[in-house]
Amino acid sequence: MNLLIHQPRKWQVRDEFLVDRVGVEMDGTSAEPGPGTRHYGGAVDIESGKLVVSAGGSFFFSGVGFTGMTSLYQLKLDDVVENLDIGLFRTLFLFGSNVLSAFEEFVTPGPVLANVSEDVEYMLANVYGSVGGYYFWREGNDWKLLIRHGVSVATGWNLDVGSWNLATGLAEFVQVSRRRWLPTPLIYDTFTRANGALGNSETGGPDGQTTPQKGWSSLVGTVEVTSNAAKATALSGGVAIAGMDLGKANIYISAIPVGTPADGSLTGVAFRYVDSNNYMYAYLRRSGASYFAGLKKVVGGVTTPLFEAGVTFASGGILRASADGNNFRVYYHNSLVNATTDSDLQSGTKTGLYFTTTTVSLDNFMVFDRVQNGLNGFLH
Repeated sequence: MNLLIHQPRKWQVRDEFLVDRVGVEMDGTSAEPGPGTRHYGGAVDIESGKLVVSAGGSFFFSGVGFTGMTSLYQLKLDDVVENLDIGLFRTLFLFGSNVLSAFEEFVTPGPVLANVSEDVEYMLANVYGSVGGYYFWREGNDWKLLIRHGVSVATGWNLDVGSWNLATGLAEFVQVSRRRWLPTPLIYDTFTRANGALGNSETGGPDGQTTPQKGWSSLVGTVEVTSNAAKATALSGGVAIAGMDLGKANIYISAIPVGTPADGSLTGVAFRYVDSNNYMYAYLRRSGASYFAGLKKVVGGVTTPLFEAGVTFASGGILRASADGNNFRVYYHNSLVNATTDSDLQSGTKTGLYFTTTTVSLDNFMVFDRVQNGLNGFLH
């Protein structure tokens, strides 16, 4: 199925696999309709308009990558879903054991992003930032942000489709746009300003985007800027929350806890906030020498744990959460903590910071809309 219109000046790489080729005979051939030159690494064929990648197969385009670059892939999994990768060398998607993960440099399996199945077509996209990659997939008519993760992306990396162990995949197309696009945060704040009231968030994004400036409010207790981070300076009922109304209930949110938590304390991010008696929060908790991350909801003033798991504390470790309808996921330090569904608190649009301690700060706070249909422009 030919999804793309031939506009070569818009593409750095574009291949729809139009002409059948067997194995090594595709090495050095031009992408169809182009541009791009194929490199064969074994166990790969083009059959009936699809790239067929068998176990041990490898296929790539060299020398691609720049900040703001968008790449799109359409892929169908066949047979056993185990260890099939696709993407730029430093920010890859990895299919393995029926889950989709982020994957860095063929070395470090990253967070689990979603469950996947055989015989289903997936539309995937990476957008490469200066200090991280954005991972998306398409659900119905919407592109959804799965995670912002990974290392900086320089030029000259390989766009790879590869399989190892027991995977077979069918790629319908791969393409890399020359046009630059980055998702715009709903808010981004590193709190790099004078100590005192939180004031307004920053106007620059984590990868140089122009970001709307938002005004912070202390919703429970008091949260202030302290040493270029956000810190609770007064608790109310043992809690402090600061936030703002972003107008979105379905979000991707992250922050970095800074400092050593007091034993038993929680630090994290609040979302789906309606009022002080109704909200959700993802958190990092210390208990003695052990650390845990999890998700709780507060409904009618009653707190209910949804899940919690032990984690390895890391200085600079990022606490991430996503909310999409009744689906919720929490990550800490590049690993999925857990995922769950819950039907409460579906409409709250206030989002922010959560503390039960005055000894730990939060930094590098960012929130994105889960729906990122700016990517639709790269399908034409």
